[in-house]
Amino acid sequence: MIIGIYGMIIGFLKLGFLLDFVSLPVLSGFISAVAVNIILNQMGSLLGESNIGSGAATQIHDVFHELPRANGFACAVGFTGIILLVLLEQSGKRWGTRNKFIWFLANTRAFITLLIFTGVGYSVNKNRGDPKNFLFDVAQVKANGQEPPRVPSAALISEVASRSVACFVGSTIEHVAIARYVKSLSFNTPSGL
Repeated sequence: MIIGIYGMIIGFLKLGFLLDFVSLPVLSGFISAVAVNIILNQMGSLLGESNIGSGAATQIHDVFHELPRANGFACAVGFTGIILLVLLEQSGKRWGTRNKFIWFLANTRAFITLLIFTGVGYSVNKNRGDPKNFLFDVAQVKANGQEPPRVPSAALISEVASRSVACFVGSTIEHVAIARYVKSLSFNTPSGL
């Protein structure tokens, strides 16, 4: 909520031009650091390793240290998902302008992959009972209902307001970097869309 308020203030005061002064090397470095961080945080799940610490150096050490104990089923599902995502993306680049169906598949590749591998996870683990017996870890969701909305306490808002500045700056830089990247691409859509 606070980050949204900061964004509205910047928008109402028409201060968005300040983002043009963020240099391309800063944006590239920030996005590269985010990418490395995301990759390191996902390696444990991708390889089915559970004893991965925090911090880049510790994570790299732990991934390689735990590699002999990696879960082959988790690796198969993870790497097959990555291959499917890449194949759908490349087919969209190659044939998406000529074929609406391929264009649609390429643009919905994340949803399709999620749907397929959720089904795979369910089908191979549904008769295994306890989650400890699953072939690979799956996301566990507890649905206890929706909490009714309420106004946060003033103490919480005042505590979060100052801490949210860094999050706002980081998310703004990330959005600017993505917007500049998307602007540099030439999107070709099939005729009729």
